[in-house]
Amino acid sequence: MRWPRRETLIPLALGALAFVVAFVQRPGLEVAETKVDLHVAPGSFLRDVVSAWTPSGSLGHVFAGQYGGYLWPMGPFFALGHLLGLSDWVVGRLWIGAVLALSAWGMVRLLDALAGRPRGAGHLAGGLLYMLNPYVVTYVGRTSITLLATAALPWLLLCVHRGLRDPRGWWWPAAFALVLTSTGGGVNVAVTAWLLLGPALLVVYELGWGAVASASARAFVVRLVPVAALASLWWVAAVLVHARYGLDFLPYTEQPGTIWSTTSLPESLRLLGFWTSYIGVGYTGTLRAFQSDAGVYLGLAPVVVATLAIPALCLGSFAWTRRARYAPFFLALVLLGLLVMFVGFPEGAPLRRAATFTYNHAQAVRFLRTSYKARASARSPCMRCARACAPRRSSARRCWWPSRAGRSPAASGWTVSSGCPTGCPRRGATPPTTSTARCHPAGAPWSCRASSSPSTTGAGPTTRSSPP
Repeated sequence: MRWPRRETLIPLALGALAFVVAFVQRPGLEVAETKVDLHVAPGSFLRDVVSAWTPSGSLGHVFAGQYGGYLWPMGPFFALGHLLGLSDWVVGRLWIGAVLALSAWGMVRLLDALAGRPRGAGHLAGGLLYMLNPYVVTYVGRTSITLLATAALPWLLLCVHRGLRDPRGWWWPAAFALVLTSTGGGVNVAVTAWLLLGPALLVVYELGWGAVASASARAFVVRLVPVAALASLWWVAAVLVHARYGLDFLPYTEQPGTIWSTTSLPESLRLLGFWTSYIGVGYTGTLRAFQSDAGVYLGLAPVVVATLAIPALCLGSFAWTRRARYAPFFLALVLLGLLVMFVGFPEGAPLRRAATFTYNHAQAVRFLRTSYKARASARSPCMRCARACAPRRSSARRCWWPSRAGRSPAASGWTVSSGCPTGCPRRGATPPTTSTARCHPAGAPWSCRASSSPSTTGAGPTTRSSPP
């Protein structure tokens, strides 16, 4: 019997763990989240939400835009399970396991592209931390469709990374559009809107510090935007119909002051900050937490320390991985996500006043008031440190010696993919040629820099080779 290679074993192990976690917790208990009919009668539920109008209640009314998003992919998943005769609780656990497995697999694939192979402990730790964290625990038993954005983020970043290097093709724009339209935007537009921060930042980063020319980025974006808009038209149309003809329910739900009162920077770093985790119920008896996980994350000292120490370690690791090619991007993304999350905290701060003014005077962006939903962007960079901090099999050396191929005039520039070029001499050796090539650690933003020796050719201009 041939055992799977480690390259295949890591995503398989993470996927298996995702389904184990989904099934071992209170087996047989069905968690109906917020749409009971999605679990007990998914077929009729799908038929109802296909139309923006429902004849039931108050002589009929326009369905809220939060219903249309269940048409894909969550609604068909539950309908298929119901059609196959599976128990309702089994279908729900299969759904949770599939979402968690896709999250971990996406992170492993993203690390393959941005950090390289072979897969090892870093890929395993990155996928594990991205799959299981406080953000997931907060939503998995309440509105698990929100976790679709979490599962989609690494795949969207991967599509952008690949698509910028194949700007004339349609495959990566189409893949991006398919993933984006599957993020549940029709249920909560803010989740999908904040999710787009990551792909947009990656395009900017690749233009400024990567190996992508502006013409390539322009060609990719020109293909990406219309395809993504067309693929998401089905749920955007439902949201627009509700915005035009439906009831404005925002005045009857949580207000910005309530939402932003719990999004402090420490809580945002812990991937918490969801306001319902900080309130209690029990007006006629003992006050208890509204969410069952709140007592653990807010009351147990070891958990509080651990959820602060892990993000601190991730952020601190950038001091050692700053020369990695995509370390600045991940750091910028986590800082941007944190800025969005605690923009309204504390009360009276300048950003809070600006956010409140915008909410009161710009109705079109009121849906963005739930800034804590930017946690998907804030947590992905922290998982990158797991790969960056993992020990590598070999480390690059600094040398002042060109490769054998680089000694010919036709190969001037010495483009080096990673590490030192082949044939580096021992330390202290004198290069026999008048040109030198300085290598930087593998994965640095610029892997090799070539220059002319001033002793023989004068202070010639320095040129940088393009990374692969």
